[in-house]
Amino acid sequence: MIRPLSWLFAPASSEKLIAKGIESDADAVIFDLEDAVAKERKADARAMLIHALHQQSPRQLFIRINDLETEYWQDDLRAVEELVSYSLMVPKVTSVIDIQKIEARTSRCNEIVPIIESAEGMWNVMEIAKASPTIRQLAFGAEDYCLDLSIQKTEDGTSLLHARSQVVLASRAAGLESPIDSVYTDFKDSGGFKKESTYHKALGFRGKLLIHPNQIEHLHSIYSITNEEYTTAKTIKEAFEDAQQQGIASIQVSGKMVDYPVYDQAMKMIEQYETKKAKRL
Repeated sequence: MIRPLSWLFAPASSEKLIAKGIESDADAVIFDLEDAVAKERKADARAMLIHALHQQSPRQLFIRINDLETEYWQDDLRAVEELVSYSLMVPKVTSVIDIQKIEARTSRCNEIVPIIESAEGMWNVMEIAKASPTIRQLAFGAEDYCLDLSIQKTEDGTSLLHARSQVVLASRAAGLESPIDSVYTDFKDSGGFKKESTYHKALGFRGKLLIHPNQIEHLHSIYSITNEEYTTAKTIKEAFEDAQQQGIASIQVSGKMVDYPVYDQAMKMIEQYETKKAKRL
């Protein structure tokens, strides 16, 4: 099963926005009990969200609880345990102990996505990635990470290059899916969003946290396999498999060298393209 690309946040404090999130074209929706909900509205938001999700058919729905340094997270978990099943996005994860605390209080959680957004979390990112079989993917939270380390974000992304690369590296070394990139906060700047998303895709991220439905289509266009890329991948597949039958594992296709890594990448592209096409039919 191909993992989501677009991860849309929806505030849990608004029935209207909960409904819009459910109806959106995002691959996954994250109902937010943390930053999007004022302290005095936490209890109301929990009740509203659980009521709404009781009436929905299963799809890629996640709930972002409050971080474990607050007084709210345990009430969040008690509330979501009323659901038949659910998945969690956990902010500001700093260590394996955080994951253990979550799992000790849940019995119906399908998946946990830890957000790495602090110096301590980044230092322990490998251990966090390996903390539980319910963790399939990590997410990076750039805004809080910058706040914690007093980093000033640069337009070219270099101030966070090390951090992003570290999350990508840990994910791969731990055998997880490629990580989910942080939000792009200026949802009206489509050009900036496309530029950043393209750059971070090249770094090894697969998918992005979104704050507005307008960003969904742009993200999907960036990550979609084009017809031309699909045709090239098919050409590589056919030529390499013909060569394999002759005992050859390094060939040229259209002037470029093709060996096993290139062939494997082509196979991934073919699978992604054909799976998405089948999903549309």
